[in-house]
Amino acid sequence: MLLSVVIPVYGAPTILPVLYERLVAALSPWTDFELIMVNDHCPQGSGNILEELAAKDRRVKFIDFIRNYGQHIAIAAGLDYARGDYAVVMDCDLQDQPEEIKKMYDHLAGGGFEAVFGVRINRQHGTMRRLESKVFNVLYRLLAQNATKTTQNIGNFSIISRKAIDAHRLFRESERLYGAVIGRILPEAGYVEVAHSQRCDGESSYTLIKKFRLAANTIIANSNKPLIFAVYCALGAFALSLLIGLKILVSYLLYGTAVSGWTSLMLALCFFSGLQMLFLGVLGAYMGSASTAVKHRPLYIISKSRNVSGAPEKQ
Repeated sequence: MLLSVVIPVYGAPTILPVLYERLVAALSPWTDFELIMVNDHCPQGSGNILEELAAKDRRVKFIDFIRNYGQHIAIAAGLDYARGDYAVVMDCDLQDQPEEIKKMYDHLAGGGFEAVFGVRINRQHGTMRRLESKVFNVLYRLLAQNATKTTQNIGNFSIISRKAIDAHRLFRESERLYGAVIGRILPEAGYVEVAHSQRCDGESSYTLIKKFRLAANTIIANSNKPLIFAVYCALGAFALSLLIGLKILVSYLLYGTAVSGWTSLMLALCFFSGLQMLFLGVLGAYMGSASTAVKHRPLYIISKSRNVSGAPEKQ
């Protein structure tokens, strides 16, 4: 049985040799495995270190992007080239611990799942980072469709079957979340508690603004809930205007009350104009997403690779 480990790499180049050593030790129960490390155009020299590791060990498959495409595109590239019967997806910062892979595999094999996600015990992130994740997950749960279970204790650390790998390769949209794609593929995933450790070096590049942008782009690409919300708001505004108009008419006919109030008129005008502009912006975002999708541009472009044979059916 061949096990593929897919790791998107950006930043913290000093961690990579330690990551390699721990992975080799943790994967000793498997007779055959491959480490697919995708360098997402890291400016800190991670690509050079990965290339050196690939030169020493042919089990290390090195893929180098021509530019930065983002973590989830890097995961997609790794799964495109994964040859294993199963694939593990994990981050490169060693907060996802290689020693927990065996636990996830046992849960997948014993539970009959096609995918198992790790639930972090005692999450080792600061208060601000946890708050950012909570805001991201609330937005995503409210507006996204067909996503896997999302909490601040679940990330990308997971193991999936060959069936799920092949299905994942069929999805070529550029705005994506790994968990959202798996959620569309599989009706149900398994979950198992895993240990979570402190980041060994460097800082995460995911700020709240980047997370919000990622959530917005992914939601627009995969869900029509914002459009439905806009329709409901428009209907509510229309109903409110009818009620206000009816009240004014009744007051005038029964009591002779004259319509007045320049301030209230301007406030209502500004409010509804702003609402219209907001929904035009939502509609424009959907049109932009559709425009990008119909161009059928490549999901990623590889600058160089090592120990990678052949090419996926689609790129």
